[in-house]
Amino acid sequence: RAASAAAAEAKMLEKVARGDKLSNKERRLHQKYLQREEERREEEEKQQAMAEEPPEVQTWLKELEAFSLHLPSGDREDEQGNVIGASGDAVSVEGFTLSAPGQDLLKDASLTLAKGKR
Repeated sequence: RAASAAAAEAKMLEKVARGDKLSNKERRLHQKYLQREEERREEEEKQQAMAEEPPEVQTWLKELEAFSLHLPSGDREDEQGNVIGASGDAVSVEGFTLSAPGQDLLKDASLTLAKGKR
């Protein structure tokens, strides 16, 4: 299956290079290809920038990449249509998880940052 997908992608790229019209399926494939190429380019730039850092900073950045943060979608709204958890004086995040390799540091946690309150 991977070989047929690669063949379809190669065929689509040939059509793009010739300027031929793409079918809907080929357009979707081309969009995915462009997205993968953009992600690859961004990753290369990130790796190049990291290589230019001093060794101790490189070590710190690699350790930091091991952490994972999962945030809820945040699409809950109140009766006025405002996103719940955001107001002029406070920001609230409900149900987030922070993980390090092999363990959860914070699971289904809540955080509220309020201005002017102790």
